[in-house]
Amino acid sequence: MSAEARIAPDSTPVSTRYVRFVLGMMLLVMVINSVDRTVLSIVVQDIGQELSIDDREMGWLLGPAFTFFYLLASFPLAAFADGGRRRLVISLGLFFWSFFTLLTSLVTGFWSLFLLRMGVGIGEASASAPGQSLISSYVRPEQRGQSLSVIAIGSVLGLALGMMVGGYMSEWYGWRMAFVAAGIPGMVFAFVFFSTIREPAAPANPVTWRETIREMFAIRSFRWIIAGQATALFASMGRNLWEPTFLRRVYDMGAGEAGLWYFLTSPLPSALGIYLGGRFADRLWSRDIRWSMWVPAIGQVACVPLLALFLLWPESDRLPFSSIAGGFPVAMLWSVVASVVGSWYAAPMLSATQGLSPAAMRARAAALASAVSALIGNGLGPLVVGDLNMRLEPTYGENAIRYSLLVIVLTTLFSALCWLGASRHIREDFEGRDDRATPAPQSDQ
Repeated sequence: MSAEARIAPDSTPVSTRYVRFVLGMMLLVMVINSVDRTVLSIVVQDIGQELSIDDREMGWLLGPAFTFFYLLASFPLAAFADGGRRRLVISLGLFFWSFFTLLTSLVTGFWSLFLLRMGVGIGEASASAPGQSLISSYVRPEQRGQSLSVIAIGSVLGLALGMMVGGYMSEWYGWRMAFVAAGIPGMVFAFVFFSTIREPAAPANPVTWRETIREMFAIRSFRWIIAGQATALFASMGRNLWEPTFLRRVYDMGAGEAGLWYFLTSPLPSALGIYLGGRFADRLWSRDIRWSMWVPAIGQVACVPLLALFLLWPESDRLPFSSIAGGFPVAMLWSVVASVVGSWYAAPMLSATQGLSPAAMRARAAALASAVSALIGNGLGPLVVGDLNMRLEPTYGENAIRYSLLVIVLTTLFSALCWLGASRHIREDFEGRDDRATPAPQSDQ
């Protein structure tokens, strides 16, 4: 039988080169996804001053306004995607969330901004879960850690670009133009994605949401995995969406400068950490599948003291680098190392979820995991930080955000405990779920 004919029921005959192309396209989708989601974070102070929105209200805009409607939309979109329409779901969602981002430039107050954040959340529910399912149809389980890392790497790179480009656009042209610059590229790229990506054949026997929930929650390691994800995201999103404001208040930076520093010390090293976490987990998988849980747990424990040092280190303590005005803040070094090790969990979690789920419910399983994680992490993390800022401000003033973020960071330890719990069951849960029908992509040779 020819190499071209060796295909599985849920895949199409593809070359290694085309698989890499799909991964690259999904990377760009997730970059745009994260840019449009997080550009609001770098202009918190500018919007707050112009539209009279305080930190508690901004916590609602950064968290629940986006997240709750993201969750509601994720379930029907994942079901639609599992029916063999992943390319269509991703393309349409990309266009509409970018359009709502563009419209954010026209807001006049809290409620108009709240409604448009809802629209962005509904559109962005089309990206991650269908994208994970799409990628999993092209690669073997032992390659998924590194392959699915493009989902997480794209997210953190988009987070970085949203902060950095949004910050400078805000400084140069005003905060409204930051949303214009963020929205237009996605509207164009939606057409490119739809016209170049081929949809793998859909599974012959689609399943229902009831079957998905019953089957996935019957898996003990899956329950521990999503509990750990939720706790990790609670800490990371609370930190990530407020850290630029931390830099502006504590280090007295402008929006552009804060976005640049944030890019260099958090998302950029996090992208490296996501890749390393996926690579470590994939390589150690053959020795003992429990390493897929141990690697993330080790990273989470290690990052807590490093982040505490970053938040509490005196901002006046600088290294005398001549190219940086005032010297390089020592605290930023702790942030770089913490961001590398703290992001080891992203790729192994995606890979484990896809590996535990049958092909017919991959998008649903990813959406289910994302729903629980997003509700607690994206929804509550930023909201809790905003509320703590208001409560601590009378005592600590501009430094209140230091201690708000420190409280959130300490919850990271619970995610490590959850993944250690998952490691007790994951070998047994993976038996009989090795996706032997999924072929390796063909060589270009």
